Amino acid sequence: MVCAGFYLLALSLVWRLRGAVDSQRHRGPSEGMLAPIGQGIAYIRREHPLGALLVWVGLHCSLTMASIGILPAVASANLRGNASAYGLLLSAFGFGSVLGPLLLMWLGDRVSPVPTLVVSGILSGLPLITLGLVPITVVAVLSATMAGGAQAVFMGGIYSANQGRSIDAMRGRVASVQLSLTTGAMGLASVGWGALVALIAPGIVLAVPGGVFVVACVPFALRRRRISSDLARTAESRPSPGSSGYDNLVSQGPSPTCAAVPEGPALSTDDRA
Repeated sequence: MVCAGFYLLALSLVWRLRGAVDSQRHRGPSEGMLAPIGQGIAYIRREHPLGALLVWVGLHCSLTMASIGILPAVASANLRGNASAYGLLLSAFGFGSVLGPLLLMWLGDRVSPVPTLVVSGILSGLPLITLGLVPITVVAVLSATMAGGAQAVFMGGIYSANQGRSIDAMRGRVASVQLSLTTGAMGLASVGWGALVALIAPGIVLAVPGGVFVVACVPFALRRRRISSDLARTAESRPSPGSSGYDNLVSQGPSPTCAAVPEGPALSTDDRA
């Protein structure tokens, strides 16, 4: 009931925005369902670092978030508890998932996007190791809270980075590809991790994917400057709807590179206004 109430509150807030959003009207014949999906995938492949970020979030969902589904088995095996132990861990994850984004909002522009992704990615995996291997309730609750907060920050950061990097006409398609990838990877991986619980101790099944994702974050951390540079080329420097270059960008054919768009010195907020 509380969850339904929050959904209704969110719906009312979104409804108030309908007059403030100037959405692009579709022009021309219907393209069907597959063509926009193909265009979104082609756009992601061309526009760096969208592809790298999607690989990163796909690993995140399949290794850290998917393994959360075995929490009941972990609570039973490690904490020798029943439904109350599982509820405690689940509540800790939920509390962290609220606290983490609030902390990120408070920090605001004082933190950079890519280092935030690196730190939150590592903190998404490390607590799963202690949660899976240390059979102490206090440690488990703290680990679950940290993991929940880091995972929420990481997912929010990825969505923000991809949306900010995409041009207006492709943002919905980029978001849909990302949503399909993350939910699909998480669902399929959840089945695999659940099956392994019948063969391996639940704590091991939880800890190993967490450790693997921490290792997987290393290549992205080493490329953080390149990714930050690519993200700095936001949609402000891209062709606007109706221009000749715009149609090339949203098509599946070859598109002009970012280097083809002249980039001037960085502008302050007042200069852009």
